[in-house]
Order: sequence, then C-alpha cells, then structure tokens
Amino acid sequence: MSKAYKGKVGFPGTGSLLCEYVSKNRRRLNGALYLLSAFAMVIQGPNWFDTLGIEEAILVIGWMLVSAGIVVRLWAALCLAGHKNEQLITQGPYRLVRNPLYAGNLISVTGLAILSESVVAGLIIFSGMLLIYYATIRYEEHKLFRIFGPDYRSYQERVLRLLPRLGNIRQLLQNSNVHLVSYRSIHREVIRGLRVLGGALAIHLAAEMIEYLQTENLLSML
Repeated sequence: MSKAYKGKVGFPGTGSLLCEYVSKNRRRLNGALYLLSAFAMVIQGPNWFDTLGIEEAILVIGWMLVSAGIVVRLWAALCLAGHKNEQLITQGPYRLVRNPLYAGNLISVTGLAILSESVVAGLIIFSGMLLIYYATIRYEEHKLFRIFGPDYRSYQERVLRLLPRLGNIRQLLQNSNVHLVSYRSIHREVIRGLRVLGGALAIHLAAEMIEYLQTENLLSML
C-alpha cells in the first residue's frame, strides 16, 4: 500500500472523453445492453445447445460462473476495505489482477450470457459489458496514475488488468502473511451479490418462458 502521489503528471491516451462518459454512465449503458439482449432473446429461435441435448449442463456452468464472480467481487471488496483512491491496494486478489472487482463482474456476466440461452443475446451481453469495463478501466487508470504516480506505474508492470500471470498466482499461494480485511462494506457487497443472483434468475426464467412461447408458436400471436 502506498501514500497518494501529489504530482499532476497525466497518463497519455487514457483520459478520453469517451472513456469518462462510459465510466460515469455505465449503469444506463448496462440497462440498454440488457434491453437489447432481451429483444434478441425474443426474436432468436431455439438455442443451439438445446438441440445438442446439453442444456442442463450448460445452465449449471452458467450458475457456477455467476456465483464464482460474486465470490471474487466480495473477496476484492473486503480487501479494498473502503480505501479506494486513498491507498494503493496490492494484496489479496489485487496481487493477481489490477481490477478484481471488474474481473468478478465479467465472470458473472459470462454466466448471465449463458443463462440467456441465446447465442445472440449472450454475445451482446458479454461483448457489450467487456467494452464498457474496458473503457471504465482505462479512465480509472488515468485517475490512479495521477494519485499514486510511479508506484502505480510499477504496479502496472507487475500485474495485468484482468488476467493473472502464473508468477502472480505462485506469489499469492506462497505468501504466508495474513492480510487483514475490513468488513465495513460487506453488507453492501452482499446486497449487490443478491441483486446479481436475482438478475440471473430473472434472465433464466425469461429465457425459459420465451423458449416455451416459441415452442408453442405463441409469440406470433402477441
């Protein structure tokens, strides 16, 4: 953990207006993405894995990914402990990737894409969210470099944005130190996790309903 850097050196290429807009309006963009994916679920025919007879196995994988993403995000939030933009956190999941919160979100989003039971809707959800988080991360990197300066630059060189290096995994496993975490934000993260689970259930039920209507040729009557 490092003290804030007081310099005003910029971080070229990451402070664009587009990235700032996406970061500050990602909730609205998320909503638009899910509406678009819902429309795709309605107009698309039966999903491809249903025809292969592996629907149940695929859906189990989807729920596992949603749950795994929630666990990753909770782990990251506990280590962040309300010190965002105050201290440079490099322990726990931040030793593996620089953005474990968003990594956890993307894991859950992958599960949500699978639970949509639609290739087109799944691609819309995953690719759209990936672009939103990429722009958000770029914008936040600009802010973090202005706060922590060379310390953050060194951290960037050691740890990737969303995918862990093998060496970082080994360091985490070999590190025997106990890192204390704060539970001040655990209530908020539990609520967020329940919202994600609720959203996943809603997507799954909507997919099942749409599939039933398609099978019974009832969509054409609406």
